[in-house]
Amino acid sequence: MKTIVVDGVSSKEELIATIYKGISKELSWAGLNWDAFDEIFRCLDDYLPNENLEIVNKDLSQISKHDLFLYKDTLLCAKKGYEKEGNAEKLSFTFSQELADDEIVEIIRQPSHSLLWKFWKRKKTKK
Repeated sequence: MKTIVVDGVSSKEELIATIYKGISKELSWAGLNWDAFDEIFRCLDDYLPNENLEIVNKDLSQISKHDLFLYKDTLLCAKKGYEKEGNAEKLSFTFSQELADDEIVEIIRQPSHSLLWKFWKRKKTKK
């Protein structure tokens, strides 16, 4: 199992770059945005063919709530995809207790496989 520890990153770009670097040096080409990040996580077998991935998230306090939501949504959707394929052990992740505030916990508890859509839909209706 390959383990990546994310601790003290100060931006979305640094968060994504830290994870890419932990997965493979081959990912130096990948964009530091959520679309590219999502694509990478949908095809982890291309970069880790015989290895599972564990991400240990410690201090993400400098990441915006919006980016933290998108990060967690991407991980949750990828995890669900691997579970459907019968490969649930391919991806695992943990978050430190400091991140378990009410808003983030509520996001994780939602049963949707498309939390991102709910977030955008809700955001647009609050105008």
